[in-house]
Amino acid sequence: ALPISCQTDWLVHEDSDDWMELDHVETLVRKQQETGADIVCSDLILHSADGTERYSFMESDKKEDYFRLVLKNNDAHFCWGKLIPTSLYRAHNIKIGADCKKAEDMRAIIPLFYYADKIVATHQVGCHYDMTRPQRISTLTEGNIKVKGGWLLDTMFMVQGFLADKEEEYVKLFNKTIYEKICSYVTLAVYYRNKATHKYMRKRAVAFARQHPYVKGDAKTRVMFQFKSNYFLYRLFMKWLYRNQTIADNNTKSGGQNNGGGTSKGKQETESVYMNGADNRAFAFSFS
Repeated sequence: ALPISCQTDWLVHEDSDDWMELDHVETLVRKQQETGADIVCSDLILHSADGTERYSFMESDKKEDYFRLVLKNNDAHFCWGKLIPTSLYRAHNIKIGADCKKAEDMRAIIPLFYYADKIVATHQVGCHYDMTRPQRISTLTEGNIKVKGGWLLDTMFMVQGFLADKEEEYVKLFNKTIYEKICSYVTLAVYYRNKATHKYMRKRAVAFARQHPYVKGDAKTRVMFQFKSNYFLYRLFMKWLYRNQTIADNNTKSGGQNNGGGTSKGKQETESVYMNGADNRAFAFSFS
C-alpha cells in the first residue's frame, strides 16, 4: 500500500537484489522534466551465472508500444528501474504486493502503463538485477516448480481480470503470454524430471488453449508444444542435445584453450551503489 500512502510526488522502486547506478535517479528526473512523461524507464543489466545481459526499451513515442511490451515481456514489467508518479497510483487505487505471492510488480506495472498518458525511456543503464541468489522467489527447482509456478500464474490471472473489459488486442496478447508461460513450465518440468508437475502443467495448458483457441498460434507452434509436452520424447531429445554439446565442448578443449578468436563473458564493471534492505523498497521524493 506504500504508493497510496506516500506523501511525495514520485517513486523509484528497488528490490533487495537490485542495485542502481549513482546517477540513476538524476537521469530519470532529467528525462521526465525534458519530456513531461508520466513514466520514465531505464535500461537494465541482468546478472546471471552465465554472464550479463542488457535489456533495453524500444525507441517509440507511442504509449501503446510500451504497453504491448509489458504484456508480453517478463523483463519489462518489473517496477524497479522506473520513475512513476504517486498520483497515478492514487488515481486508480493501484497497490504493489496486494494478494500476490510472486510477481507483485506485474500486477501494478501493467495497470500503471495502461493508464499513463506518456511513457519514455532513457536508454541508459540505471539498474542491475542479481539473478544468482538461490533464495530468490523466482528461482525454480525440482521441488518448488509447481508451487512457485502456480504463484506466478495466479498473479497473471489477476492481471487477466484487470484486462477483461479492455481492448480485445490487449486481452489476446496477454492471454498468449499466459499460455506461453504455462508451456514453459511444462518444459521445465521435463528438465527437472518432475512427472507430476509436468502432467499438472500440461493439463493447465490444454485447458487454457481450449478456452482461448487463438493462443495456440500457427501449426509450427502447435507441433512444437505437442513435442515438448511429450515427457519421454522430450527427455530423449534433451539427452541427445546434452551428449552433442558435451562432444562439441571436448572438441573445443582439444583444439586449445586460446586460438585468438571469439569473445569471453566477464563481470560487468560499472560504478554503482548496492541498495540493501527489504524487497520492493521505494525511494520517494518530490521535485519541481
